Amino acid sequence: MNNPLSWESSAGSSALRDHRILQLSIMKFLLISFILIGSAIAYLVAPRPHAAATLLARLVMGLVIFEYATLLGLLAILRRGHGKLHWIFLGTVICDTLVTSALVHFTGGAYSPYTILFMVGIISSAMAMPAFWAGSITFLSILSYAAVSIAGKTGWLPPLPGAGIVPDQLSASVLAARLSLNISAMAAVSALSILLTRHLSRAEQANVRKDRQIQLLFNRHQDILRSLNDGICCVSREGMVLDVNPAFRTLMGTNIEVGMTMENLSPELAGWVTQKPTSLRTRLNQGSQVLELEVSVQDLMVQEQTSGSIVVVRNRSEVSRLERDLAQQEKLAAIGRLTASIAHEIRNPLTSIAGSLELLRPSMTSQEPENRELFDIVFREIRRLNDLISELRVYTSQKKPRVENLDLVEFLQETVMLCEADPKNAGTRFDLELPGTCAIQFDPGGLRQVLLNLIINAVQAAPGTWVRICLTSNDGEVKVDVEDPGPGIPLDMQEKIFEPFVSTKNSGTGLGLAVAGHILMAHGGRLTLARSDASGTVMRLIIPASTSET
Repeated sequence: MNNPLSWESSAGSSALRDHRILQLSIMKFLLISFILIGSAIAYLVAPRPHAAATLLARLVMGLVIFEYATLLGLLAILRRGHGKLHWIFLGTVICDTLVTSALVHFTGGAYSPYTILFMVGIISSAMAMPAFWAGSITFLSILSYAAVSIAGKTGWLPPLPGAGIVPDQLSASVLAARLSLNISAMAAVSALSILLTRHLSRAEQANVRKDRQIQLLFNRHQDILRSLNDGICCVSREGMVLDVNPAFRTLMGTNIEVGMTMENLSPELAGWVTQKPTSLRTRLNQGSQVLELEVSVQDLMVQEQTSGSIVVVRNRSEVSRLERDLAQQEKLAAIGRLTASIAHEIRNPLTSIAGSLELLRPSMTSQEPENRELFDIVFREIRRLNDLISELRVYTSQKKPRVENLDLVEFLQETVMLCEADPKNAGTRFDLELPGTCAIQFDPGGLRQVLLNLIINAVQAAPGTWVRICLTSNDGEVKVDVEDPGPGIPLDMQEKIFEPFVSTKNSGTGLGLAVAGHILMAHGGRLTLARSDASGTVMRLIIPASTSET
């Protein structure tokens, strides 16, 4: 239940109350300014036959100026802000009532033209004060008006000499009629003002609640847009950007702002708005990376009418990579099943052929020595074919890897020592950029095969130069870059080098990178081509970081 003495219950929040006090003060400022100007003109223009009239005019002018100065002081307090502003306003209204009473007495009592100033105080109190205080100001105004009128009539308050209307000269009936009329008007104005102010306060509070709800919905709308990973841009029918979220700016790589027109938008976005595709797959270059995007455009409906378009851009780069990896795995699985059966069928007769040739070799080379070279070629090709079959068996193997806790830094150092000891790598400098330690979980045999394969490829790409191996770790992943200064991989081969039987070397089997990728994939990692151009090639191993200590 509202407290009748509470200021909050009458005018809503303190902000609304202070705003209303400011409006009322400005209104009073204008009214008093008008009265002051009118009084000044009347004083300057009207003839003054004797000093008494001049004294009366000066007294009236002084009271008006006092009221004016008081109002200016209140406006200054309003501008600075004050926690007790409502009490200060109450004091000024009481002061206004007393000053108005003096003006009414000096200018004719019940018939004074300044009686209307009582109405200003009554209306002001009703609009900015609780009902109790508004009623109190009304009662004070009626009491003051009746008191000065009756006191002037009875002679208790003598009039100033020179007054145009002398209260004691009025008949009792005329005075009573005038008092009844003005007091009734004051009471009616007070009641209506209080009633209207209550309705106004309820309406203002309802508007404040609605404004808060609208602001809350707007903030929630903005938070949702900012939280989405998909890019969203709303464009009006006239081609003006209505709203855009940060993800859209990031994906498009441009600074799109609300209010921009089609002429300022990128050609891609303008084309999408015009064509309105439902599901468009496209690629967008952003510096060093290429994003694979899915674009869909829908109608922006407002009150069941199309008022624009909603452009939704989804980054499918990672999803596309996973789809390609899945397709590659399915393809490799099919090839693996085929090659496993072929390898089994080839290895058995190949072993018989090798054994038979070994038995024939002494007799054939003793009778014809020139056959020795032919046998060497045959056995070399048999060994190469046997190595190819062995790699095929590793590639198609479904055996679960034997995972161990390893220190990758130490493992890399050991692998590089093996490569440095190999005479085939003579003249090649191996540069290592390693941290102090790096724990991973991996099959030691499989990891050694992967590293040797990549290092040997790097050495063969640029013999007698250098190979740089760099180890970094971040975001739960360990990255090993193997770099060489070779001529690079041809552009048309870069997407195929991880497929089986694809090689850039004349003597290669085309299974080295495919086997390395297969081993890494079995451990939750992957093998990628980080860079390959005229300045060299960087192959990158990505391995999940270990979650346990070595």
